[in-house]
Amino acid sequence: MFERLKTLPLVLALLAPAPLVADADGPDFFGVTGVSDDDVLNIRSGPGGSHEKIGQIPFDGDGIRNLGCEGGLSFAEWAEASEAERGAASRRRWCQVRYRGVQGWVAGRYLTEGSAPPADTVAPSFDCAKAQGSAQQAVCADPHLARLDLELARLYGLVVNGPHMTADRLPELKAMQRGWIKGRDDCWKALAGLNDCIAGSYAMRIDALRTGYSDARAADDAGVSAGPFAYVCDTLDVPVSMVSINAEPSILSLRWGDNWITPTGRPAASGAKYGADTAQGVFQFWTKGNEALFLRPGQPEVSCVLDETG
Repeated sequence: MFERLKTLPLVLALLAPAPLVADADGPDFFGVTGVSDDDVLNIRSGPGGSHEKIGQIPFDGDGIRNLGCEGGLSFAEWAEASEAERGAASRRRWCQVRYRGVQGWVAGRYLTEGSAPPADTVAPSFDCAKAQGSAQQAVCADPHLARLDLELARLYGLVVNGPHMTADRLPELKAMQRGWIKGRDDCWKALAGLNDCIAGSYAMRIDALRTGYSDARAADDAGVSAGPFAYVCDTLDVPVSMVSINAEPSILSLRWGDNWITPTGRPAASGAKYGADTAQGVFQFWTKGNEALFLRPGQPEVSCVLDETG
């Protein structure tokens, strides 16, 4: 079905959106303070103790990425405040962080300035010693792109070796893959920037495999992608198809009608929020449970609900 859309991924990949980034107050990285050595610091889904626990940080955790804080004092104010002032403000301050692939909120009173984690090294599926062209070199240099490459290689292998592959379909699949590689390697021409174009290209190809071949969805526990999921949105005549890829940072592939964008994760008070800054303007897709809010340039925000039968 989806494999017949042969040219759209290559064209849109060259116009892949740039990620939207929020400024974070304070240091780039936090460390844990004030937690006993037999306890942990909980990561929660939202700013407050009533939100669900989604992860943990050890008492001596460091290299915790700061994504921004709210409530209480700013980091600069905190550094200058007296103990009494800190105590009064500490319970109001929550910070959004990312730690070892988990993104959520932690109580700010347990955070202090930390150190950057060791450089993340991820090898892609191909031999970087033989990398040719700026696109392949970028994949070797960027852990996010390398993770996307590994996920695509995993899905491609599942399809090629899957029980539903036939002698008739295999040549078409290989031809599509060669065409996609050419399109990725042409990202040096992209107005949106090399790495953003490459990330969008990978997200679209991952979507294509997951949507077009059931075998690509056979071992999701071993990978970082999920979907496609269909959302029914108010005032939209067609559903929005979503494939998510938790490649740190997360990226989506969103399709509806003739439109296709690849928004990236951005800080959110709750749920998961994604944004894309394109030539047409800003797109946002904000999911929480089975519901979502979808914002398109020049259009009012619409409510969407997951179609569990889709």
